[in-house]
Amino acid sequence: MVERNRSLDGVPPGTITLDSVLIKIQAELKVPKTQLNKFGNYKYRSCEDILEAVKPILAKNNVLLTISDDVVLIGDWHYVKATACLTIKEQIITVSAFAREEPHLKGMEASKITGATSSYARKYALNAMFLIDDVKDADSDSHAGNQSQGDDPYADDAKKAGATTNEPHGEPIDGAPKEVVGLVDTKVTVQTEKKGGGKLKSPLYKISVKGFLITTFSETHAKIARECFEKKKQVHASYEEKQLNTGKVYNAVEIVAAEDVPF
Repeated sequence: MVERNRSLDGVPPGTITLDSVLIKIQAELKVPKTQLNKFGNYKYRSCEDILEAVKPILAKNNVLLTISDDVVLIGDWHYVKATACLTIKEQIITVSAFAREEPHLKGMEASKITGATSSYARKYALNAMFLIDDVKDADSDSHAGNQSQGDDPYADDAKKAGATTNEPHGEPIDGAPKEVVGLVDTKVTVQTEKKGGGKLKSPLYKISVKGFLITTFSETHAKIARECFEKKKQVHASYEEKQLNTGKVYNAVEIVAAEDVPF
């Protein structure tokens, strides 16, 4: 979940506005995915990558960027609320993002869980501030390539995969996937036929995490989910919602073992 706030009131006529400067920064900033997760075999960008790339642009435009954290209780869960703040004199634009703190993650001390959650929230606050798309990748592109207009390969009843269609814990974030962390409930199932007949271009894998069904065309995602199911390890899955004629489906963007989640 992302919150935005701007304070540009009282700016004298002719003054360079922070809005216009932010537009220039957004257009200039490029942050390629240079980090490699060897377990999931995919590339990603970290919060530190974004900060290193944006610092020279901020200095050139004489803009101050600060980031702060708060811990908030929403329902029964603690969230880290990270707030990125851009400032030029009296002009301020803030963007906040939330990340849920898991009570336990295998292989992580409690202090590291909080730190990792903070980094995750900060990354998505920066994503939202600078319009960095963290969704576009090979797997999300393959979703579009494997689904023609009107073709709904996801339409099989979710219960066949031992899953429900309940929303998982995790808040929506503008311009970024939602997320769910938990055990894989059942064996990964695979669909090769379209509902109306004929073969899919690629097998569609169905993965149930905490009773929530996520679909993917990625063999890597399926392999990680199978290994975590067999070893009873938690997975961290990020996903996109997609509205089809038959209702909402949830396409995996990234699936990794929770202990290997990069921040």
